[in-house]
Amino acid sequence: MKLLSTFKAMARMLAAPALFLFSIVALSACGSSSGTPGYDVELVPGSMATGKSSFQLKVTRKSDGSPATGLAGNIELAPLMNMGTFVHSTAIPADAVSESSTPGTYDCTLFFVMGGDWTVDVTIGSETTTHAMTVGMGMGSDTSVVRMKNASDMYMSMDGAMGMRNYYLFTDSLVPGETHGSALTVFVATLQEGLMSFPPLTAGLQLMGMDGSVQKTIDNFTLEISGDGVEWDAMTCDGNSRCEGHLHHAYAAGEQGTAYLRLTVNGDVYTTDGAAANNSADPASNNANAVFTVTMGGSDMSSGGM
Repeated sequence: MKLLSTFKAMARMLAAPALFLFSIVALSACGSSSGTPGYDVELVPGSMATGKSSFQLKVTRKSDGSPATGLAGNIELAPLMNMGTFVHSTAIPADAVSESSTPGTYDCTLFFVMGGDWTVDVTIGSETTTHAMTVGMGMGSDTSVVRMKNASDMYMSMDGAMGMRNYYLFTDSLVPGETHGSALTVFVATLQEGLMSFPPLTAGLQLMGMDGSVQKTIDNFTLEISGDGVEWDAMTCDGNSRCEGHLHHAYAAGEQGTAYLRLTVNGDVYTTDGAAANNSADPASNNANAVFTVTMGGSDMSSGGM
């Protein structure tokens, strides 16, 4: 219990307010609801697995059962996964919660670094409810997330050893295209020491140590995309850490293919194993390439561990 309290304290110290505001967690297949003095909150599960997951919150006023509208900016969601010896959070986009066209119903999107049993605190104003939930493992053929590293970018892991910091490239969407081919969008995040914050990657982001010191400042980062590992194009990133690039091939519905992505942070090349780029002529064997299997309209995702 003391360990859990310690890491919750770390979360308050390390997590940026906007990130902590939108932290979310996975849902079990049955859904759940819980009452507060002002609101009843029901969590309606969608497709819940490692990587991109979506679900809804249905919020009603406890006084009369009417839909509670206009709360998207006031809903705080804080995820926590208990690993036994330590706890951690997950990666959440800044636009994780939005109000749907149905009054009182809120659409939520989050990106899980791993599957397992989670809890989530849902806070509206001064009212908080806690929900126990489960997120599945990604076992499909499409890629849900690729982790990139660099041996010079280190943090202290929960066992006290130094480890290479992960930069997560999550598959967000693959949409049709004509002029420049289909467009792949990825959501990009990294991790803070203590694993209580997995912030979206943005220029100016400061990555903090558990002692409150700045370990690394993200001055800039770039992503490139290729459909063959030979011709590369720059990806365009928005303010919500989603980066889009075109594959120069118009995928038909159900068609599967391969995309290669390259990441640099502050001018340094990041690789799948953290070692120096091996410059392999085979794009699938080049460790500087994040290899994505993608399907137009597909949702059957595979992933690795945290």
